[in-house]
Amino acid sequence: MTIQNDIGQPLFVIGPPRSGTTLVQRLLNSYDDILIWGEHEGVLSFIADAFFCGMESKNFLKPCQPSEQMQNKIATHAWPAWLTWLDESQWDDCFRQFLSSLFSPMDFQDKRIWGFKEIRYGSNKKDRALDLLHALYPHSIFVFVVRSSFNTLASSRIAFPTNCSDEQLLKNKCKEWQQHVETLLQWYRNPQYHSYLIKYEDLIEEGGEFLSLLHYLGKTLGHIQKQMLRPVASPVGSSFLEDTGFNSRWKTLPLSWLHIIDEYTGKLNDALGLARPPALALSTAAITTHAAQH
Repeated sequence: MTIQNDIGQPLFVIGPPRSGTTLVQRLLNSYDDILIWGEHEGVLSFIADAFFCGMESKNFLKPCQPSEQMQNKIATHAWPAWLTWLDESQWDDCFRQFLSSLFSPMDFQDKRIWGFKEIRYGSNKKDRALDLLHALYPHSIFVFVVRSSFNTLASSRIAFPTNCSDEQLLKNKCKEWQQHVETLLQWYRNPQYHSYLIKYEDLIEEGGEFLSLLHYLGKTLGHIQKQMLRPVASPVGSSFLEDTGFNSRWKTLPLSWLHIIDEYTGKLNDALGLARPPALALSTAAITTHAAQH
């Protein structure tokens, strides 16, 4: 495969695990001129560290000199310790060409929109993968996907039982979800980024900002896409099984676990406009009634 020089518009689907990123990827890929690749172990986090290490160095990237001056420096044995032909714009170009060769190769030049989905970026404060993508592709589209923490963590427990096998691990997962979503919200609220916040609960009801994204892309939610939003007979993406529970995964959790999730993530759920499980309200009411009687 060869590098595509005249690339289309990049689009990156980012969200916590089990939040619906795969479903969004499948929906976008159902359009002929869009290609969203899958996950890649978050390798761009390491590439971002290398990019910004060079970009922020006080010594490495110097204003480029004409080639004849550079040859004179080399020939006269001038101090060569930081000798380089690169300046900041050329450093950008090298990394941009590398990423474009990974995600927008010539073989797929008919794709007007290209990108990938990843669940690892933005999961901790030190990760700079999103900063790298914005620096190299300032006109890119960021699609952030979130889902109720109750359903997200329940879905994670179904898919990966050992990840949430006890209450301490559950608390750790709650903290990870909180940090990840808060980071994505900071990006979403920053007006310099072209971004959309897609709530899984809105998406499966054929609403929310996914429709705004489609409008920007010149697309509509057609029959093919609506079929994808219906439950299917086998697992697809985030436990999208043929039952009525894809938005009620929380029912698989013990009540004590629901209270833990509520303690750690309830306020952020509220801020996102995501409903808490009815079982919590019933439990709280029962506890209040019991306390009043005694």
